[in-house]
Amino acid sequence: MYITCERSRVTSIKLPSKNLQGSLPKELVKLTALQHFECQGNGLTGPFPYLSKSLQSLIIHDNKFTSIPSNFFAGMGNLQEINMDDNPSLYPWQIPNSLRDCVALQNFSAHNAGIVGTIPDFFGRDGPLTGLVFLELSSNHLGGVLPASLSRGSIEFLLVNGQNMTGTLDVLQNMTSLKKIWVNDNSFTGPIPDVSGLKQLSDINLRDNQLTGVVPSSLVNLPNLQVVKLTNNYLQGSPPMFRVGVVVDNNLVGSRNQFCTNVPGQPCSPLVNALLLAIEPLSYPLQFAESWRGNDPCVNKWTGIICAGGNISVINFQNMGLIGHISPNFVSLSSLTKLLLANNSLTGTIPNQLTSMPLLQELDVSNNHLYGRVPSFPKGVVLKLGGNPDIGKDKPSSTSGDNFGFGGSGNFKTNGGGVIIGIILGIVILLCIGALVVIKFGKRLRIHRGIGKHPPPDAIKVQDKYQWDGNDVKVIIDHTIEVDEETYASINTVAELAGHCSAREPHQRPDMSHAVNVLSSLVEVWKPAEQNVDDIYGINFDMTLPEALQRWQAFEGRSTLDLTLSPSPMQTTGDNSHTSESPNVSSDARK
Repeated sequence: MYITCERSRVTSIKLPSKNLQGSLPKELVKLTALQHFECQGNGLTGPFPYLSKSLQSLIIHDNKFTSIPSNFFAGMGNLQEINMDDNPSLYPWQIPNSLRDCVALQNFSAHNAGIVGTIPDFFGRDGPLTGLVFLELSSNHLGGVLPASLSRGSIEFLLVNGQNMTGTLDVLQNMTSLKKIWVNDNSFTGPIPDVSGLKQLSDINLRDNQLTGVVPSSLVNLPNLQVVKLTNNYLQGSPPMFRVGVVVDNNLVGSRNQFCTNVPGQPCSPLVNALLLAIEPLSYPLQFAESWRGNDPCVNKWTGIICAGGNISVINFQNMGLIGHISPNFVSLSSLTKLLLANNSLTGTIPNQLTSMPLLQELDVSNNHLYGRVPSFPKGVVLKLGGNPDIGKDKPSSTSGDNFGFGGSGNFKTNGGGVIIGIILGIVILLCIGALVVIKFGKRLRIHRGIGKHPPPDAIKVQDKYQWDGNDVKVIIDHTIEVDEETYASINTVAELAGHCSAREPHQRPDMSHAVNVLSSLVEVWKPAEQNVDDIYGINFDMTLPEALQRWQAFEGRSTLDLTLSPSPMQTTGDNSHTSESPNVSSDARK
């Protein structure tokens, strides 16, 4: 029976697969008692007409309809099922906001229905469709992310495969009713989330995305899992070993996945495991997953990893756009001498665990968004912390408008002129010290890897920092000077120190002992190769920097600077360490 009536009123029209052609009449809206309408499997075209607000089921898949009114679903509070699959001629249309009126909706299926835009936020527990169980939007033209509103809803079947969707899959871990997940053939990134709460999940298809990181044990151990597909991502670590009976699509040859071995369940090397743990708080960046191949970071020359003697000596993750926290698991890389994380978007604090790294010589976390007190590192560790306005504060500020490096505007806003005078005086002192060291010790500059040729001292010019935009120290160096990279690094250190001393807040400016520590590390670098150089100041180049400055003062006979130096919190002996403390943190901000 194709048409059903009750009390002389049409309540149901069912015309499946009747080879119907043409378009539907707009007069169908007059059937105000209509509850069920089915016309699937025909060749119907044209715009889909309005129907009665009493509708309970709408089955119109496999047709060629060209449009559907945006307010079609308005007021349809009794509608429970919608199936409009395989109507590609509806393209382009978006999931209408009027669908939120369908508060009784349980099944919504719109596979290959020409949908564009993004998934609206009214699906899920906190939306009006609290009873929705089946949501299929696959093979459309959707973009954007999986909305957070899907969390903890009643959805059991989620199919959004074959789209242009991006973002992470984090929301899945809170969709605890899920039994089937198909998100394959998209551009999702980041790690597979913890799915330990999805006890009913039996079918998950994640293949053909850009997922990274280690396959979590929570997925491997799901009690009802029957089908899992992981091929063609950038997954890392050991290939997972699923229990007997689970159908696994995880090609270990010819897939983009970057497992450390081709044997399921075989562990990775300790170095690989340590690195993967270290980048876990960074959500396993795609740029690492694309290039980190094999089971030996040193032999395969992984991006950002520098080795010596088969062990990792330097991690250089600078300027990589990283987002996340600094992992305490870097401490497991016991051979590490330099950890370079500058110029990213890292948040949180510096882990205390890093202070126990036995060979660490340098930690550079400058130009991020870190906060909190700086842990007390051993003597000799060079710390570079500039460009983190909230370092030394107990919590991050809501807006980080202050710039304590050379990128600032140069405008000082204080409550007294004395602060400004003090800042200016500090800059002048540092520039004079830097100029003195460059002129006196730079005559025959000895570089760590050889002796370079340098112009006479009168070619050096000292300029006010506010005459440049702060982007590159090289622009204030006289162009007649030939400066190689190592020389530039030393000059940049002096310039950076001067910038930190101009910080607006007193607690963010270093004390004089810190300045001496920084400049002392340059004396050995700038020390002439020839030890019998005549010097009218009578300076012995084996002197410490304070001793050399005092000798210079005595010769000039007109300096009134007090060079009595208080000991640095990180320097407890009398020798000159190569330690550089935070340029933005006073000693009381450190532990």
